Amino acid sequence: MSENGKKPRFALPAHLLTWRRDLCWEMAERGYRNRPQVIADAILNNPRTRHLLEASKHPAQACADDIKAYDHAEHESAQEFVEVQLGLPARATFIRGLYRSLYAYRREYEALPIGHPMRPPVQDRIVATLKLIAENSGVTTGPLLPPGGAVIEGEVMRRPSMKVDAMTFATSEDFCNLNLDDKPMERAGLEEFMRAGAGYNELIDICGMRSGKGTLGSIIVWFIVYSLLELADPQRYYGLAPGQTIGTVNMAMSEAQAKNNVFKHCLDRINFGGRWFQELSQFNDDHLSRSWQGSLRMELPKNIVMQCGHSSAKTMVGGTNIAVVFDELCKFKTSEGKDNAPDVYAQMKATTASFGEDGRIAVLSSPEWTGDYGYGTLLKMARETDDMPLEDRCDSCRALAEQPGYVVSKRKSHPRMMALHMPTWEANLALSYDQLFEMHHGAANPRAYNRDFGAQPSESKEGYYPNPARWDEQGDPDLKYPYDEVGRLAEWFKPCCDSRRYVHVDLAVTRDACGIAMSHRTVPGCPWFEKVYDETEKKLVDNPKARRIVNDVCVQIRAEPPSPNSAPEIDFDGVRDYIREWQKRGYNIKAGLVSYDGWQSVDSRQILRKEGFKSKEFSLDRDLKGHDTLQELINTNQLAYYPHPVVVREAKALEIKAGRKADHPEGGSKDVIDALAGSVYHAYRFGGRTVFIGGDQ
Repeated sequence: MSENGKKPRFALPAHLLTWRRDLCWEMAERGYRNRPQVIADAILNNPRTRHLLEASKHPAQACADDIKAYDHAEHESAQEFVEVQLGLPARATFIRGLYRSLYAYRREYEALPIGHPMRPPVQDRIVATLKLIAENSGVTTGPLLPPGGAVIEGEVMRRPSMKVDAMTFATSEDFCNLNLDDKPMERAGLEEFMRAGAGYNELIDICGMRSGKGTLGSIIVWFIVYSLLELADPQRYYGLAPGQTIGTVNMAMSEAQAKNNVFKHCLDRINFGGRWFQELSQFNDDHLSRSWQGSLRMELPKNIVMQCGHSSAKTMVGGTNIAVVFDELCKFKTSEGKDNAPDVYAQMKATTASFGEDGRIAVLSSPEWTGDYGYGTLLKMARETDDMPLEDRCDSCRALAEQPGYVVSKRKSHPRMMALHMPTWEANLALSYDQLFEMHHGAANPRAYNRDFGAQPSESKEGYYPNPARWDEQGDPDLKYPYDEVGRLAEWFKPCCDSRRYVHVDLAVTRDACGIAMSHRTVPGCPWFEKVYDETEKKLVDNPKARRIVNDVCVQIRAEPPSPNSAPEIDFDGVRDYIREWQKRGYNIKAGLVSYDGWQSVDSRQILRKEGFKSKEFSLDRDLKGHDTLQELINTNQLAYYPHPVVVREAKALEIKAGRKADHPEGGSKDVIDALAGSVYHAYRFGGRTVFIGGDQ
């Protein structure tokens, strides 16, 4: 208190006085010019602005004075503007005044939360001020754009007040707050592909697993959402109908991947991001439905929707999308297992047409094989130049190059496509080659390691097993073939333990033979379990013959012709009899699984289900996961098996074709090795006891 007992009056700092005058002028422009008391009450009742007037003895008079001061300043600025047009020295003073106003506007804009109704008017004032600065600095400008932008030298200035670039958005603590110092791939995508004026609208990023592709995809879509929210009216800006939904879509290869991986990255940004994300989340909670954040969809302000789809869905995600990100496009398949990457890519790309050059397409994937759509088509297109040999050109460019008078040059054939192709250890410097090789057992399957982490699928046909002699050397002498010459099953053929059994049936390509195999995962009590009880030492000791998986039996069934002049045919009920007999001998197949390849297996699967067996279709030709599992077990000597002559012959002759399919050589067969791979795959993934004792097995 002062000596006379009254509260002293303090002068506001210049930036706060400018803010208060801006508020008074804004409300005056909204029709309250002659009602300063209403303006004063509004400022005092708002906790964010109360401090601007609470020290004033006569708040209403202070507001009236602020309006007059603003009007006077506007009049003086207009006079100086006239003088500037006459070329007088007042130009510099006028421009300095504009910069002071611009600073005040930016401070006000920064203080307003996302979605606040005052943001668009303040943004328009910023753009108008920038336009005046540009014009008085000798830059030719066009008229103001409806949503608040100015055209300067042909380039649109949409959000000059607060908008940051993609790299700042990713790393700033106000936004994503991520450290990308050791992530060259992510930095390249943000600094080059998302850079304003870069000229790209398609990113083809084929990199190894764990390189940061999911994080990059989430940053891209969130940065585009951020850019849309900075527009006063995104729909009006892009010429859409008022209130029309603008979407971003992240496409995954399956529903599980969409929920647990792709969309999780998007949720992580808003749940763990900085101030901008926190304010956006709070605004959505306050003004939108509480269900704005769904499992595969987020409703955002200004009719913006972020959603996630997957390639195996019966219908694709449609709508009007400004950005589409494809996660693992190289592996896209329908629910029936057919490749559909080209169809999904074309269909979803078409949904970005309304946004012209502002639409963004990003393919973020590791390769599957040399001919997949991402690695074999899109990456080549993104790298293609007009002076390449015709056989290396895409179909449309090849047809153009074959026309008379075509001029060869070194320019990019698809200049709006950007290519990134990096192994994991170059894309993510936090992971070294040696570290990944050890963590992911690269020695067990070098070809799969080079494909998944080196982003280099096998280029040509080659032997599937790097050391096929292992099949001759690693057979277990304690395992025997249980059938005699006439097909009788030996009495000694009984289960060694109570582990669940997994059977796979595979029909030969010629339809005159069939392979059938049964395997199990080792559990306590199994002779191949990691620990066995030593009767001498009376304790559990390490088992020298320990293995992860045991193949109980492999059988090749040869078809017999029903009559002398007819072709041989497989007796499908006879195949099912093998399974029934093994179950009767005590092998717990009903607790496990019987899988069939796709050919004519529907009837068999239905019959077995009625008898209490679990059964499903499983094809070894759709991908390599079955044979890759078998190869890793062989390369690490973790499979106990009887070296059946047909199994050994087919395995040693197996070939990998185009890095995608394990196949037999011309004139060969692979029905028995397919059966073994199918049964081993399911035993490895799902095997163990029916009732677990002392923990999971």
